[in-house]
Order: sequence, then structure tokens, then C-alpha cells
Amino acid sequence: MATATPIHTKEAHAPKSPPHSNTNHVSFMLPVEEIAKIAKQNCDAWMQSMQIMATGINQITQAAMQFGQSMIQTKLDAFQAAAGARNMHDVAQVHKDYAKTSMAALFENGERIIEMVREVATNTAQPLKQRSDETIAQFRHRPAA
Repeated sequence: MATATPIHTKEAHAPKSPPHSNTNHVSFMLPVEEIAKIAKQNCDAWMQSMQIMATGINQITQAAMQFGQSMIQTKLDAFQAAAGARNMHDVAQVHKDYAKTSMAALFENGERIIEMVREVATNTAQPLKQRSDETIAQFRHRPAA
């Protein structure tokens, strides 16, 4: 029984490119030191971004806590006013004033928090965008290998 012997030619071992591949592609071969430098710069941008986000989330949390405390005080003031009311008409007026004040504060604070979130998101993305732009610029000016 005969066994097939493998063919040891360059053509037999040459990598085959898929029929749909573009053989005119541009390759950017980078030295290990440059890859490490780019990776460090990317990590630094991520760290800066995360630090900005953490600071922003802390500020948003503080604003929300302050709003919560002010709403508690507003409720206590309304309760005290209702407790000191002379009749049901006065209680209804206190309730009406409390509802109007609370809703206005809620909308105002909501708008302020939304603006803070928008600002944090924009500031958080900035270091990543800057790093992305720098990386793209580096590769645009690099000669093809």
C-alpha cells in the first residue's frame, strides 16, 4: 500500500490569500517600542477620561443629595405650615403652594442635573477623542511598509 508523500515546495507552504482579498493593501509594521508607547498613551487617555468621569459623577451625586435635603426641608416647612393652619382652606392653600414649589424645584433641578450629565459626558470623551485624533494623525503621516 502506497502512502502519499508531502510536497515540499515553496508554493505548497505559501499562505493563500482569499480570492476576495486586496493584495494591494498597505501594511504598517511598527517596532515593539512604538507599539508600547502608543499603548501607554492610550491607557493614559483612558485613565484621564475615567478620572474626569469619576469627578463628574461625584459632583452630580452631591447636587442630587443637596436637592434631596432641600426637598426634605420644604416638606417639613409645608407640614409645619399645615399643622398651624386655622382651617381646611388654609391647609389646601399650603398644599397648593407646596405642590407648585416642589414641581418647579423638581423641573429646575432636573434640568440642572441633565446639563451636568451632558457636561460630564462631553468632558469624559475629550481625552479619548484627542488621543484618537493623535493616533490617526500619526498613521496618516507614516510611510507604508
